[in-house]
Amino acid sequence: PGAVDGVVLRLGYRGYGPAGTLVTDGRFAANWAGARAAGLPAGAYWLSQARTEDEARAEADYADGVLRAAGAAPGTLGLPLFLDSEWGEAAGGTGRADRLSPAQRTRCALALLGRLRALGWRTGLYTGVSWFREQLDGAAIRAAGHAIWIASVEHVPPPLAWDAWQYTWRGQLPGVGTAVDLSRFRRALLRTDEGGSDMANDAKPDCGCFDAGWAALRARLRAAPGADYSVAARAWAAADGLFTGAGTKPDGTPDYQWGDFVTREQLAVVLWRLMGGK
Repeated sequence: PGAVDGVVLRLGYRGYGPAGTLVTDGRFAANWAGARAAGLPAGAYWLSQARTEDEARAEADYADGVLRAAGAAPGTLGLPLFLDSEWGEAAGGTGRADRLSPAQRTRCALALLGRLRALGWRTGLYTGVSWFREQLDGAAIRAAGHAIWIASVEHVPPPLAWDAWQYTWRGQLPGVGTAVDLSRFRRALLRTDEGGSDMANDAKPDCGCFDAGWAALRARLRAAPGADYSVAARAWAAADGLFTGAGTKPDGTPDYQWGDFVTREQLAVVLWRLMGGK
C-alpha cells in the first residue's frame, strides 16, 4: 500500500459504429502483467455498446476470453470486473447504444453482468450520477448484487450509496507524466490475495473477522483491573485534543467525563480503528 493500492484496467470495448466490433485494449495484457508483477490488486472494465441482451452476453463472453488469455481467472482479480455504461464518443450522441431507452439499457446491463457472474467473476457497474439515475435503473443493478462505482469528480461525494467513488480525472501520481483518474474503493471491495473473502461476506456485520476481533477485545477488557486498560488510550486522546475537558475534578485535574455517553459516530471510529482502519 502506498500512493496506489489497486488499479482498474481498461479491458476493451464495443465500437460505437453500426458494426459494433469488439475490441481488446492493446495494452491490457501488458498492464495486467505489470500490475501482477508490482503486487497491485487489479480489476478491469469493459465499455459496452450493446443494444440487445444477446449482444450484452456476447460482450461478456468476449471479455471473459480476453481475461483468461492474459492469465487471469476468477479469484485472481483484486477488484471486480466493471461494466462501463455511459455516452459513446460519437459526435452528437450518435453512438450505437446512445438512443436506448433506460429500460432496455438496464436489461442489457443486467444481462452482461449476470453472464460475467455466471462465468465466475465479481461484477460491478461504473457510471456517473445522472446516468445511474436517468439513463438506466441503477437501483435495479445494485439490487441484483453488483458493486457500484460512481464518477463524481472535483472531490464532491456522490449523493447516493456507492462501493467506489471516482473523485477526479486530473490526479497526479509519482512517475506518471499525465493526469490519471483516481478513485476510493470500499475496503470490502478490495481483495489483496487470491484467497481473500468476497464482497458479500465482507459486507456482513457479523462476519468472522469482526466476531473474532470483538471477542478478543471483550476478553482483554474483562481481564483488565478496573479502568487500567484505558490509561494509555486516555492519555493519548487527551494529549491529541480528541476530548476536551468539562470542568475539573476536586484534585484539579481535567474532567473528561470518560464514563459519559459516546455518539454513534465516535463509536464507529473506535470500532473501525480497532479492526485495523487508519
